[in-house]
Amino acid sequence: MKKTRKWIWMPLLLIAMGMTMVFYVIHFAPMPHHPWGTYSTGNGPLPDSLYLVLQTDGRYTIYRQLEILEKGTFEPLLPGTGKEDIIYRLTAQDTLSKTKLVYDKESDAVVLLDYQDKDIPMGRMSRDAVFINVGDVAEPGIP
Repeated sequence: MKKTRKWIWMPLLLIAMGMTMVFYVIHFAPMPHHPWGTYSTGNGPLPDSLYLVLQTDGRYTIYRQLEILEKGTFEPLLPGTGKEDIIYRLTAQDTLSKTKLVYDKESDAVVLLDYQDKDIPMGRMSRDAVFINVGDVAEPGIP
């Protein structure tokens, strides 16, 4: 009779172990590294923070709340060398900007190089494009 009870618990134990493994794989699977999202110089939405939004279609926006500072496109600086996901060139829509962007996979943060003659580190705020207190950002036909 004791042998029968042992075999009843064995399938339940195997199911529990399988569910634990599935949860572990789903929960702790590595996130894909990509720079798209919203970055900020501050912790949280602050009026004096500088924000950078990188969209999946290659557009970027640099802004402070209530004021868009720069819009344009971004692209890998060194395509085909394996460094595409690290260094990007920002091409401003209406200025001759020399800004470059360095994406750090380890810290999931970026540094704007030579933006208004400064290097500006920014932490990720969201993996989505977030525009805080900014008017019409996506104008039709304008990247």
